[in-house]
Amino acid sequence: MYCEICKSKKYKKIYSDIQPLDEKRKKIINLKICKNCGFLFQNPKPSQKFLNKYYSKNINSSGKVFFENTSLHNNKFYQRYNFLKKNVDFKTLSTVLEVGSAKLEFLKILSKHRLNLTGIDPSSTNLRIRNIKIETTFMEKFKPKKKFDLICFFSVLEHVSSPDYFMKRISEMQNLGSKIYLEIPNTNYPLKTLAEYFNLEHISHFNFVTISSLLKNHNYTVFKKEIKKNYIRIIAKKSKIKKKENLKTVSNFSKMSLIVEKYKFSKKNIRINIKKKIENFIKFNSKNHIAIYGAGIHTIYLKNLMKKNFNIIDYLIDGNIKKINSKFLNKKIVSLSTLSNKKFAIIISSQAFEKEISNKLKKKGFSSLKLYN
Repeated sequence: MYCEICKSKKYKKIYSDIQPLDEKRKKIINLKICKNCGFLFQNPKPSQKFLNKYYSKNINSSGKVFFENTSLHNNKFYQRYNFLKKNVDFKTLSTVLEVGSAKLEFLKILSKHRLNLTGIDPSSTNLRIRNIKIETTFMEKFKPKKKFDLICFFSVLEHVSSPDYFMKRISEMQNLGSKIYLEIPNTNYPLKTLAEYFNLEHISHFNFVTISSLLKNHNYTVFKKEIKKNYIRIIAKKSKIKKKENLKTVSNFSKMSLIVEKYKFSKKNIRINIKKKIENFIKFNSKNHIAIYGAGIHTIYLKNLMKKNFNIIDYLIDGNIKKINSKFLNKKIVSLSTLSNKKFAIIISSQAFEKEISNKLKKKGFSSLKLYN
C-alpha cells in the first residue's frame, strides 16, 4: 500500500471509529496519514463490491439522501454554475462531461448554453433529459468516443477508491488546454457533528495542498480556486507533461496530524453538549409528546447518545414520502402534517439542514430543538 499522492510507503494510523451502516450493521473505519505529504485515507479501503452494494441498497447512503424542492441544497448547483461562468469563457467549450451527475441538476443549468452535454452516474437509470446524454455506468467502464473540453466532478473524488487512477482516466479523456472543475470537502476544517465526519463513504480526505499535488501529478495546473471552510472549488487546465523529478510534494503532515487530534477532542465535547441540550429539552417539554425530525444515519448516532431517553420518542418525522409509515429504529416514520403543534415538541436530527428544518417548524408553530446552532 502506498500514498496516492506522493507514492510514499511511510504512513501511520491516526484515527479509528466504529460506525453504523444501518440499524443493525456496523463497520470499523481506520484512517491513515502519509508521513511525507499528510494525505489522509482509509486503510484498509472498502472493496468496490462492498461499495457498489452499499450505494445501491442503503436508503441512507449519500446518493439517496432526499432533498425537498425548496431545499437550500438546490442553491449550490447555481453557485457552482456562477463560479464557472465567472472564470471560464463558454465560447471555448463544446463538449462537457459531469462525473457523478446524479439527477442532472448541474447539467440542466448548463443546457441553456449550446453545449454537447454528457452525464455519467450508475444511479441515473430512469432519467431522460433532452439534449443531455446519460451514461448509466461506473467511471471504470466508461469508454467515450470523444474528448471533453470540460469535465466536472463535485463531491466525487473523496468517494473513489483510487484518486490517482480516477485522475488518470480523466486525463485520458482530455486534450491539452482542456479544463476540469471539481469540488471536494476541505479537511482543514472537519465538520463538528454528532455523526462522523471521517465516515465510511469518504475514502480520501483532501486539503488544498494534497489536492493540488494530485492534480500536478496528472499535469493539471490550478488557475482558479475558491477555498471555504466546508469546501474547496477548483478549475484547472491540462498542461504540458512535466518530468517526474520536477514534481515536488509539500509536506503538511504535522498540520493534518494536529487537525485530526483537535477533531477527536471536539467530538467528545459535541456529544456532551448535545446530551445536555436534549435532557433539558425533554424536561422542559414534559407535558408534550416528543418526536425527532430525521430518519437517517444521524438519528442512529442520536439514539446511541440518548440511550434510555430514546424510548420516550413517539415518532420520527421525514420529508421523504418513501419512508412514511415504515419503521426505523423501531419508531414509526410520519409526515409533519399528521402531528399537532400543540401536542408535539420536535428534536431536529440533522446538521446540514438544521436551519432549514427549524424555519419550517417555526412557521408551523412547533417548539423545536436545534442541536448545533
